[in-house]
Formats: sequence, structure tokens, C-alpha cells
Amino acid sequence: ASIARRGCKLAPSIWNASFLIGFAPIGMGGSVQILILLLLNVAAQCVFLGTTFNVLAVETFTQEDVQALALWRRNFGHNVKYYDRLMYTSLTQRVCATDVAGLQAEMSDSKRDLVAAMTEYMPGCTFMETVFSGPSLCVVALIIWGLKATAELRDVWELAVAVAYLPRSRRTVVRPAAEGAG
Repeated sequence: ASIARRGCKLAPSIWNASFLIGFAPIGMGGSVQILILLLLNVAAQCVFLGTTFNVLAVETFTQEDVQALALWRRNFGHNVKYYDRLMYTSLTQRVCATDVAGLQAEMSDSKRDLVAAMTEYMPGCTFMETVFSGPSLCVVALIIWGLKATAELRDVWELAVAVAYLPRSRRTVVRPAAEGAG
């Protein structure tokens, strides 16, 4: 009831503009434009949600992947056959080395690429490396999107309540708000 007393302004949002679809002063062309923009917005939100769930909610490494890496480490990574007597390093040490100058990781380029990709994406040990990392960026993007979506939903709810309190008649009369009102 408080919304009915204080009124509700249309926000510059496609969600609020969608209430004007079919409104005579907007016209057929305006209604079609608003509908197209509304559908594009819904599609964009669905793509964002789908990407979020497909990328962040799905396990990157399955239990089978972890077992395969453990098997590689046991059977190849620490096998004496692949020990480098010149550099005094096991194959696992050469694959996981961050400074790869001079270290050959025979048969294990895919493992080295995997370690490099994980090292680049995951945060380091310092506070600054943790704050400015891939996972932190994902969390910030999700928080901003969530806050924006919540604010939009609140605006749409207030507009829907305001529309529900409008008096009903066969004709619609739209008047500009009085100067300084609302």
C-alpha cells in the first residue's frame, strides 16, 4: 500500500518499459521495438546464466582425471627410467618446474601445458596475487551481476504493485506528474 501512496517512477530499464507494450500512445511500432529489446535482454540473461552454470558449476577435473594424473605421476613422473642424471630431476619435477629453461619433459608436453594453465589461472601465495586472479574476477562479476539483477527485480516488483493499484476503467488517461512531485 505504501507504493500506491507514494507512486512509482518508470526506471530507464527494458523490464519497466515492457509494461508499456500494447499501450496506445506507444503505438504498434514502439511496442514491437520494446518486445524485441525485451526478448534480446532475456536471451542475454539466459546466455550469462547458462555460461555461468556450464563453466563454473561443472567439475573441470573429474575423479577419473585425478586418478589418471596420479597414475601418470606414479608410473612415469617418478619412474627412474625418466630420471635426468645430468640435471638431477625427475620427470615430475621437470613438468612442474616454473623455470623450464634447459629442462626437457619428454612425452609430457600435455602435462606441462596443464600445469602452466592451472598456474596461470590459480592465485599465487601473496595477497595481491590472490586478489588479482581469475577466480577473484569471476566472483566479482557474479556479485555485480547479482546485485544489478536484484535491483532490477525490485524495480519491476514495485512497478507491478503500482500497476495493480491503478484504478480500472475502459480508457487510459496519462498525465504528467505535477512539478516537484514524486
